[in-house]
Amino acid sequence: MAWAEPATVALSVDHSARASLAVRQGETGVVQVTLGEEARVDLETASGFRTYSGGGLPSDLVDGVLSLRPTPAAAAAAKGPTDAESLVAPELLVAPEPLVAPEPEADFDETVLTPRPAALPEQPALPEQPEADFDATVLTPRRNAPPEPDFDETVFTPRIPPFLAPAATPSTAAPGPAFEVLVTDITGARLFPIDGALYIGRSPAVPPERGAREGALAFVGSRTEHVSATHLVLVDDDGLLLVRDLWSTNGTELTPPAGPTYRLTPGESLPLAAGTRLSLADDVTIEVVPAASHLSSTAQGHRAE
Repeated sequence: MAWAEPATVALSVDHSARASLAVRQGETGVVQVTLGEEARVDLETASGFRTYSGGGLPSDLVDGVLSLRPTPAAAAAAKGPTDAESLVAPELLVAPEPLVAPEPEADFDETVLTPRPAALPEQPALPEQPEADFDATVLTPRRNAPPEPDFDETVFTPRIPPFLAPAATPSTAAPGPAFEVLVTDITGARLFPIDGALYIGRSPAVPPERGAREGALAFVGSRTEHVSATHLVLVDDDGLLLVRDLWSTNGTELTPPAGPTYRLTPGESLPLAAGTRLSLADDVTIEVVPAASHLSSTAQGHRAE
């Protein structure tokens, strides 16, 4: 598929299917591409094509993308039209490149005769060496051992005046989480840092699915029955905050900082920006805010510059 104007593509890994490839473009203007662990896709930018693989793929944003196409291996694994083809108008699809005929295989049945090397002349036998006399006594001079250190000796060191002592270097604290979420339910508002993964729901737990990350649990209460036990998960993936609806019963609504509200697709991972609002029920909401420690370290970095 191709775009008339360069697009921004968000890449993420789908651990639920090995060869899956899904493309979705919502109201935010960001094209979300979800790859299975064995799927690969080529992105064309002004500098040429670059291949991205789902195995070990870090979540990332790629700007200035002109076109997108599955690699031949990923296209052969699919058994029908991919989600990427079903979401884009036919006139925007890029025609596949012509296949190149494979080179003929080598004929291993052909007999190759090689000349036999001539035998080397025999080497004359070496004369026998006399056996060593291990009974001979060899005397070597004894070396004097170095003197042992005298640990009882008192060592005096001069005292350094305070004005000559080196100034103490302030310790640099490790950076904290880049994002926090403000969770509001019937009990009030609470602030949760996103350090790895955060599972949110009526009675959350880490799902027993392949590739699920260990993380913290956030229990929420609602006067309705719209909140599932494990409703969704928020993941900090190398500085990119992702949300994934874990097939909740009543779904999740997402309201970006600028744009209309829409419902998340179950199982799909989407990047979130600060100011985004998630709604699990009428009385349960989640708002993304930058972490205070992240803002403090960023401000110190600007002051240092």
